[in-house]
Amino acid sequence: MKSKSTPFFILALLLSSIGFNSISAQEIWTLERCVNYALENSLDIQNAKIQVEQQLLNNKDAKYAQYPSVNGSFGLNQNLGNAIDPTKNTFESSFTSNTFGINSSIPIYNHFKLKNQINQSKLILEAVESEAKATANDLALNVALSYLNVLFAKENLKVAQNQLELNQAQLKQINILIDAGSNPRSERLDVEAQIAMSEGEIIARENEYDINLLSLKQLLLLDPNINMVVETPEVPMPDLNIAVNTDFNNIYEQALKTQPLVDAYNARLKSALLDVDIAEADLYPSVFFGLGMNTQYSSVALRPTGESFRVEERYQLVINNLLEDVIRPIDLPFTENTPYFNQIGNNFGVGLGFSANIPIFNGYRARTNIERAKLNIANVENQAETYRQQLKADIQNAIANGRAAQKTLEARQKTVAAMELAMTNAEKRYSVGAMNTYEFITAKNQLQEAQTQVIIAKYDYIFKLKVIDFYLGKPIKL
Repeated sequence: MKSKSTPFFILALLLSSIGFNSISAQEIWTLERCVNYALENSLDIQNAKIQVEQQLLNNKDAKYAQYPSVNGSFGLNQNLGNAIDPTKNTFESSFTSNTFGINSSIPIYNHFKLKNQINQSKLILEAVESEAKATANDLALNVALSYLNVLFAKENLKVAQNQLELNQAQLKQINILIDAGSNPRSERLDVEAQIAMSEGEIIARENEYDINLLSLKQLLLLDPNINMVVETPEVPMPDLNIAVNTDFNNIYEQALKTQPLVDAYNARLKSALLDVDIAEADLYPSVFFGLGMNTQYSSVALRPTGESFRVEERYQLVINNLLEDVIRPIDLPFTENTPYFNQIGNNFGVGLGFSANIPIFNGYRARTNIERAKLNIANVENQAETYRQQLKADIQNAIANGRAAQKTLEARQKTVAAMELAMTNAEKRYSVGAMNTYEFITAKNQLQEAQTQVIIAKYDYIFKLKVIDFYLGKPIKL
């Protein structure tokens, strides 16, 4: 008995293992997980982060520009023919020279140009960070809407599946009545045709679900073959008074406080105003303090050895109107090449000084830059006002769409309520033979269509409310 049961045990174990693997391969995706995944992997978000990092580097450049600049120099030269020896400033032939130097320049005054550039760089960083937040908010909204599309298609598919189950149950009842001789066999054909239509409807709804799920995967940059299962939370019927009681002025004022692009335009406008001050600084002198240290070596530099030799110097002088020869002894020192490090130490020098750059005429570039900066202010102001006007229009459209969706949902709910009463009456009439199968199926189809329209209206209303929540600065959640 044990040997006979073993194959069945192994088969059951294999089947359970296959079933477990297929279930474990499925990944449950909540709305929060979808949004977080999109924010982590979106190319637009990555690009926004890169722009922020680039501006952080620009901030460093602007900050460090106010500090002294220090540069070292080194030179090694082999001179052939007559050239000036840097240690003696005399002409020598065929010698080697070596120079070292360190120079520093410190900005003292530039009409606050560096300070304004630092402040401007900070404002640009604020603008770039706000624009990155706006990109993230837009992505989160798009993911939420795509997620709701999947839930809508899933619920629509459920309605079609329920309808098929009802039709199959009706076919069983018809068969019983036909076998009992109460109904003609032709009524079976009507039900079978309805079952075929329901099966076709399920296929259509499954395709719709697959397409919406694929759209969500593409938005998340996921592999289309991943076994993604969207969590189906309980999405209650939204309050039908939300859209009616929505006030435009309240939403617009809130949007001005919460929409990142508003902050971005404000920061860019302040930056444009500083552009004028930065351009005007080029009309004023700039003063720098300079510090330099240098030393040098020459292969022809000589130094006395401490010993000397005597030579006679002959020359003529006029004495008592007579030209007389004069001989004078002179002691000349013996010399040797000055060692390298001795020259480096002896020739070391430090120089300090101030320099000023005074603009006199530069082809009107400074004044042209000032005018260009002023035009940029007008351009940024125009862009900011264009955005505010577009924001007003978008909010007005969102409110109008929300109210229209609310009215549509109310109408669809009333239609379903009426259809349900009509269906209850149809079931009673059908059960007593006062209605034929075709009429009964028609009434049932009308109820199904009305229920489907309620689902469509419900999710459309939720879509519109999420857009309103977006402008209110509320987090995107179901």
